[in-house]
Amino acid sequence: MSSSNKPHYDADPNKVFYEEDKNSWTFKPRGFSIIWGNDKRYWNCLIRRSSDEIPAELVQVCWLELTGTTKDPLKEGKYKIKFEVSMKSDAFGWSGCPVFMMAKLGKKGRYRWKQSRPIRCK
Repeated sequence: MSSSNKPHYDADPNKVFYEEDKNSWTFKPRGFSIIWGNDKRYWNCLIRRSSDEIPAELVQVCWLELTGTTKDPLKEGKYKIKFEVSMKSDAFGWSGCPVFMMAKLGKKGRYRWKQSRPIRCK
């Protein structure tokens, strides 16, 4: 876990799990490195609580960046990336915003960017 005097949260590699029967990786909230994750102006850092099931809550943002990595190397091939985002009823400023996902295989791999559907607030 990150030191509280650092503004960014460093991922806990023990919060990333491989499910062999599904051939999939799951990143719990503490399994991501979060830019400004230790700054209460931007994040209600539920990350500091013990439960893996409690999400990290974004309070305000002008830039959102989360990164994650697996302990074990991945094989070259195609992968599907899924990210779950939920919003409170009073959320604003996200409608129509593009979301980009990026993946890279290994330290020397090339980054692959893909634009996801814009987020819609209801």
